[in-house]
Amino acid sequence: MFRASLRQIGIVSTFKFGCVLGALFNLAPSVLCAVVTKWSIGSLRALLESWQNFELTTILGQSVRANLVERLGLLDALKTLRALDGVSWLIVALIVFALCMFGGVIVGACISGGAAIYNLIARVTGGIQIELANDATPRGRG
Repeated sequence: MFRASLRQIGIVSTFKFGCVLGALFNLAPSVLCAVVTKWSIGSLRALLESWQNFELTTILGQSVRANLVERLGLLDALKTLRALDGVSWLIVALIVFALCMFGGVIVGACISGGAAIYNLIARVTGGIQIELANDATPRGRG
């Protein structure tokens, strides 16, 4: 038997570990958020484009149409949506990257904060005692 004490945890190593762990945990929600954003941009663009030749009413068999986008002052919004929809896969990649990085930094900061708190407590208490055994017998045998 060998006894050891865990007196200190490395803050930088726990931060790096937390960053990778947080990025991996945020990958699926980030992809979902990015795809929903791409779909929303395309849907809003299609909606505004349908408003450019909007049928207000039919009078004596003649339809009265208006460009609601122009009337409501939404031309700039439509131009922006067209530009964003044109590079939507780049936006998806940027959203996934940004959310994974953000989640990684947050989880890394939380884990390294926990390690710092442990280090403070370990200074007072001496840390966690661990007993290690030198087991020379191969696994699977008595």
